[in-house]
Amino acid sequence: TRGPGTLQVRVNAGPWQTAMPQLAPGGPYAIDFRLGSVTVRRTGILVGDIYLLAGQSNMVGRAPLVDPAPADPRIRVLTPEDTW
Repeated sequence: TRGPGTLQVRVNAGPWQTAMPQLAPGGPYAIDFRLGSVTVRRTGILVGDIYLLAGQSNMVGRAPLVDPAPADPRIRVLTPEDTW
């Protein structure tokens, strides 16, 4: 998002949320969650537009690509096999 965001997670004591400052599109960012002396870090967080593509089986792309562009690490794809 381009404005203030909200992060919500479930912890043993129940749900909580916090407002996050505006982040510039891009990344990857890291977020640290701290509770007492315990810190959990999540990395590889990208900020920006989300595109959802859904369609017929011909979207799978079975044909060979001629001179394909190198993969961009900022683009993430969830496949029908439920893998990144």
